[in-house]
Amino acid sequence: MAQDVTVYGPIFDGRADLALTQACQESERSIAILGASMLRQFAARMFRRESNPPYYRFKVEAKATAPGWKIWDQDVIYGPWLEGTGSRNRTTRFKGYRLFRITSARLQMMARGIVEGVISRYSNRWQ
Repeated sequence: MAQDVTVYGPIFDGRADLALTQACQESERSIAILGASMLRQFAARMFRRESNPPYYRFKVEAKATAPGWKIWDQDVIYGPWLEGTGSRNRTTRFKGYRLFRITSARLQMMARGIVEGVISRYSNRWQ
């Protein structure tokens, strides 16, 4: 009574798994690069007195790390003060620009659309 079953297709030969992994990696990369760009643009609008050349904005970048991507300011010494999380912000009138927090919130709203666009491009690879 035993019958042989033949399986084939993208789920069984690994194409779907590979495409999904690549889509996730590209999604992370796209979101990080967009976030760094948004942060630099936001800083250009918010800073009242910016150095010439704009040192802080040039330090903001998206970088691939071990678990994924990160957006950072390359640990600029006054970065926490600009963000508003430094110890000096408690003792001065300046409470920070909240660049990273605001950019993060905006990215969260945009992330689904970005990921859906990437997934739709990669879905062709497993058909």
